[in-house]
Amino acid sequence: MQQPIPTNEKDRLAELYSLNLLNSPQEEEYDNIAALVAFISGCSTGHVSIIGDNVQWLKAKVGFGEKETPRNHAFCAHAIVHDDIMVVEDATLDERFVNNPLVTGPQHLRFYAGVPIYGPSGHPIGTICALDIKPKVLSEAQKTALKTVAHQASKLLELRKRNIELAAAAAEQLHLERKTLNRQLAQQEAEREKIGYELHENFCQVLAASLHHLAAISGLTKEQVAAMQGVKAMITTLLQNMRAFSTNIHPVGQLAVGMKDKLMQLLGEYEELSGLTIDFHCTGELDTVQLNNINHLFRIILEWLTVYEQNGPKQQAIQVCLEIDKEAILGIGQPGAALPETIQSSVIFNSIRKRCEMIQGAAVLLKTAGNSQMVVSIPLT
Repeated sequence: MQQPIPTNEKDRLAELYSLNLLNSPQEEEYDNIAALVAFISGCSTGHVSIIGDNVQWLKAKVGFGEKETPRNHAFCAHAIVHDDIMVVEDATLDERFVNNPLVTGPQHLRFYAGVPIYGPSGHPIGTICALDIKPKVLSEAQKTALKTVAHQASKLLELRKRNIELAAAAAEQLHLERKTLNRQLAQQEAEREKIGYELHENFCQVLAASLHHLAAISGLTKEQVAAMQGVKAMITTLLQNMRAFSTNIHPVGQLAVGMKDKLMQLLGEYEELSGLTIDFHCTGELDTVQLNNINHLFRIILEWLTVYEQNGPKQQAIQVCLEIDKEAILGIGQPGAALPETIQSSVIFNSIRKRCEMIQGAAVLLKTAGNSQMVVSIPLT
């Protein structure tokens, strides 16, 4: 006999799939429900059954029963269209099931009692059910107890849906925070470049004025000495201004998160975009590093990761290790993966070395048998 189809089948399936139940791992809460169903009914078997599009899948079971069976063989496919408990005391006497493979086959199913369980939107997702190979009659107390268990199973589905929504909201929030962090870094880097350009122009103007002063000097006169002193004063002022700008430019200073957390977020974003796996380890307090140096450190990490994205095996995790003590020591490597010899003279590595030198740091490329690692040292201040 063909199983009945609920009138709201499309909506029912949509809610089922939103719960991520089909083929989900075993969970103790559902196992306990299956055991309780068997105990209450006095049957050898208890199930928490989920009815999919064309399949019945057991979320939990005690006793016999295949993990997955065709929906048109499932007694539960009939039970979900009932608002109350469905009891089949002897399947060989019920025209709906007398020719069912579960009855005529090696399982010799005879007794069935199932109560629908509902998702948060009120659609029947499956059942809790009791089965036995012998005909059976349930008391009213047993039926009431089974309906109570089904109600609690429905509450479990509500909790599952709430947890899924919370996890999705948390993931979305993290994604937005990462996008915000990247946007702030990009804006601050652009501001840094703009300030650097203005400093460069200012420096050129002072040099031009200095050359004008020097061109006016023809001998060791008082005027010459005064002109030289003017040049010296102008250059001294410029250098002082440049030092002040360098001290006050903090490209990540406005981010209201810990630097270690921020770095972990950036690496997580990079993993999503690149498909790489990154193992990050940090000892010491990253917040003790001067903000300007932190910005250089982050840029170095992201630049060097592109090397592994282009040259390393993606199935192998990249190790990013950071140790903060008297200075910041960064190591990036991919165990068992040696980078090409040309990396030593590459534009990226030379760029990283120059970036380190700007802040009195250093970068070296260490090579061992079948392995390459870049090690960077950066002062805290």
